[in-house]
Amino acid sequence: MPWGSRFICQGPAPLVLFFSLCLTGCNGCIRGPKVESYPSHMRYDQRKDLLVIRVPEKAPTELPPSGKLEEGIANVVQFGGVVLDPKQVPAPDQELLTDFLEKTFGIPAAPAIVGDAQAEQAATKLQLSPQELLLGASLYRRRCQDCHGMNGDGRGPTGPWIHPHPRDYRQGVFKFVTTPGVSARKARHADLVRTLTYGLPGTSMPSFGLLPEAELSQIAHYVVYLSIRGRVEFQIIREILENPHEFDWESRPKEILNRQLSEWVGAEESVPVQITAYEVSTPQHQESVRRGYELFTKPNGAGCISCHAQFGQDGKWQFDVWGTLVRPGNLIEARRKGGKSVQDHYHRVTGGIGPSNMPALVGKSDQMAIDLAHFTASLPYPDQLPPDIRAIVYPDGK
Repeated sequence: MPWGSRFICQGPAPLVLFFSLCLTGCNGCIRGPKVESYPSHMRYDQRKDLLVIRVPEKAPTELPPSGKLEEGIANVVQFGGVVLDPKQVPAPDQELLTDFLEKTFGIPAAPAIVGDAQAEQAATKLQLSPQELLLGASLYRRRCQDCHGMNGDGRGPTGPWIHPHPRDYRQGVFKFVTTPGVSARKARHADLVRTLTYGLPGTSMPSFGLLPEAELSQIAHYVVYLSIRGRVEFQIIREILENPHEFDWESRPKEILNRQLSEWVGAEESVPVQITAYEVSTPQHQESVRRGYELFTKPNGAGCISCHAQFGQDGKWQFDVWGTLVRPGNLIEARRKGGKSVQDHYHRVTGGIGPSNMPALVGKSDQMAIDLAHFTASLPYPDQLPPDIRAIVYPDGK
């Protein structure tokens, strides 16, 4: 079994994942009977797992045992991180939270976003109508729930057994986005559709590229809905636990909802920066790669080598914003979760990958970002590197 497959599937995960993907119709290749929406008696689960508020700089040197997702996240505290326990929310507040979430977001069989005029206008801009969400929920239940869970918490039946763990949407952030900026950026609709279309190579997230475009769009809209719902819940729980007796149930939940919707609208209305890559065989490409190498390796450059030791082959484990363990990417690998093109690398360089602690390139010129993107995109392909740099990156030849 290839190394990547061993890394993804641990313990009984291979069998669990195999049968799960067969049942859900992985990659759109197994149609099976049509699955309707959720039964009307079902409700979204109230959050009980830990909220990771701050991750520590240090982390374990190895993954927790297979299937021990919650125990692994609890390690954040042992290494100096900060978490909050939703189970500590007072019972009256828990009841008010459950009531607010159901009135605002509906139930799995009837998902919706109900709020004031500002909220409903934003939901319309994001195409999160009840009809669109109902279609998305049906598709999500069939294609995604076994890994990502009904709440979008990444805790479906297969979730704890897979590494990297399926994305927990409830933080409201995603790793591979094209939204300009360097803060906790929301994903654009096109970013989510792209992930659904191509999957995330090197992980258990498959390609669903055989599905019709309309279905991919509906799933993406439902994922946004789950993300908004989850982040609103996250923020309310956090504020209740951090400031007991001060939470204003009259106005604050609506403010949190409108803030989340506004951020998603802002991401959707943003325009990603587009660049023109140099042709591989040209002197411009070779010169750009050489400048990018200097930026990557020099302390006064971008400093990438400090995390991507040996060009990512010797990266150390660290906690991400979800409290799970990740490693800086092995840039020698041709498979890239965020895309292989120079344009893809440019987005990673200029915006960073905030949830995984990869910082954005700041204080440098746009040309420097372009050079760095050319170098990192060329790393898996020795013939695209200048001979002297190739000898450093591949000392044993390739």
